[in-house]
Amino acid sequence: MWEWLETVRFPGAPGNTGDPQRDSVLVDVITTRAGYVESMGIRVLGGRAFERGRPDAVQETLIDQQLAARFFPTGTPIGAAIPFINGKSLRIVGVFKQARLENLHADGRPQIFIRAEDWVRHMPVWVVKTDRDPHALIPEVGRVIRQIDPRIPVSAVQTMDAIVSDALRQPRISAVLMGGFALGALLLVAMGLFGMVSGSVVRRRGELAVRLALGASHARVLRLTLGEGCLLVVIGMLLAVPGVFAAGGLVRGLLVDVSPWDPLTLFTVAVGLLLVTVAACYLPARRVLRINPASLLRQD
Repeated sequence: MWEWLETVRFPGAPGNTGDPQRDSVLVDVITTRAGYVESMGIRVLGGRAFERGRPDAVQETLIDQQLAARFFPTGTPIGAAIPFINGKSLRIVGVFKQARLENLHADGRPQIFIRAEDWVRHMPVWVVKTDRDPHALIPEVGRVIRQIDPRIPVSAVQTMDAIVSDALRQPRISAVLMGGFALGALLLVAMGLFGMVSGSVVRRRGELAVRLALGASHARVLRLTLGEGCLLVVIGMLLAVPGVFAAGGLVRGLLVDVSPWDPLTLFTVAVGLLLVTVAACYLPARRVLRINPASLLRQD
């Protein structure tokens, strides 16, 4: 695999505007061989990937979905020819879903794949797919390459898991920090609710004793105490809705293929907060069950 930048045009494509500058687009040109798309698990959205066999004197290319949507919005690009460097032309044989090489959170520049054997003599980067432990395969790959040409150095050997893990290191650290702060805030809220409901039960023991003396059951008084705590949390959630949407824009860069305002996520968080609220309110509210209205009223 080898990569460079190039400006390409799609003459005759339905999406052309007629302005040469607007119809010229800077793309990442990636040289690959047959099997690269399959080895990397890149999705082919239309047409096919490079095959080992091909017609003579035909130089093929794959374009990503950005280019296909921009220049061929009403048709298929398969079979179209585009001019390339040195007066040569490329025939489009497939459309692929862009591989995010620089930024995991958003698509980058448009990309095209071209056959390496048509454009470069040596490939500085190779991709090997295996069902075995990739670390155990590294010495064997180096030995085979040295047998082919001992002058070729084998360096910077990495597994795809290691590459992805390295790219995700900073977002993962940020996510762990944010999760830790969120957990701390949740614990503070739970402690606050626990103290508030506990204090409310202590202060209102006389009122609760009167309710019990007048015929209210312990279960009904317990529901009353729990309901007041849950009502405060529901009001707090409603007041926090604008803040949630404002904070969503700040954390968008940390999310991959997930909206910060995903309804299912927000619903799950709300239900989780309610469960924590019920747990935090229930423990102190159980003191209601120990109230003896007769003895408490005689004391008052």
